[in-house]
Amino acid sequence: MKMYKTIIMSMFLLSVSLSAVAQGTKPGKTVDIITNKGTITVLLYDETPLHRDNFLTLVKENFYNNMLYHRIINNFIIQIGDPRSRRETGRNEAYYTPEKSTIPAEILPGSFHRRGALNAARMGESQNPFLESSSTHFTIIQGRVQTDSSLIRAEGRIEGFYRSHLQALYTVELKEANPEYANNEAKKEELEAEVAKMVETKMKEVTPSLKIPEDRRAIYKSVGGSPHLDNTYTVFGEVLSGMDVVDAIANVPVDRERPTEEVYIIRMQLRE
Repeated sequence: MKMYKTIIMSMFLLSVSLSAVAQGTKPGKTVDIITNKGTITVLLYDETPLHRDNFLTLVKENFYNNMLYHRIINNFIIQIGDPRSRRETGRNEAYYTPEKSTIPAEILPGSFHRRGALNAARMGESQNPFLESSSTHFTIIQGRVQTDSSLIRAEGRIEGFYRSHLQALYTVELKEANPEYANNEAKKEELEAEVAKMVETKMKEVTPSLKIPEDRRAIYKSVGGSPHLDNTYTVFGEVLSGMDVVDAIANVPVDRERPTEEVYIIRMQLRE
């Protein structure tokens, strides 16, 4: 666990100390996502090898064939990867059990949630102190064009997510270092007070770096995206072509984020 903490913290500090670079110039593997709305071509970054290799394994296993998009929020994301969401014609009972594994976070410099980014979905910070990614769920960021005021709100959400991450992380760390804190109701208030002190100290250190840099702000205000996800979610690729297909999927009718018409991946194929 401490190894994961070290990875996350070091990657985060790198990401906030270097300016954003234009995405689209990174080395990686190219995959065609062929849907019933058209084809989306994506680049999987070599600099996030754990996510890249996991995704390629799923592609080779035909895991996503006939899988339904189960969560769509227009002007935000399209999400797929629930092993239980599959068209009847593609039914495979082996894929009906929920996933049981996660991938260590790879939050890297220059990768942020601009329009077209591939984002690894994950459980919330309180249940997931190391920000580990789902092994099957991923989203494509559709996003929206941002304004100065919306970016200020996004910075507030970024700080909130990072604070929650630290609270969960330090709780785990203190319980590991001090066994008397684990499952001890009498020590609960003492543990919470110690965690709160550690969180405040760290937030004073990192909060200035959680602000969205000017070069990223320019991209968010021109191209668009979902900036509130920055710094606590892994971006492991980007759309090279087919954002019109992403928009078509994002515009299907939904009932509480669930599409009311079938929109699905027919198959994926790796470009050699």
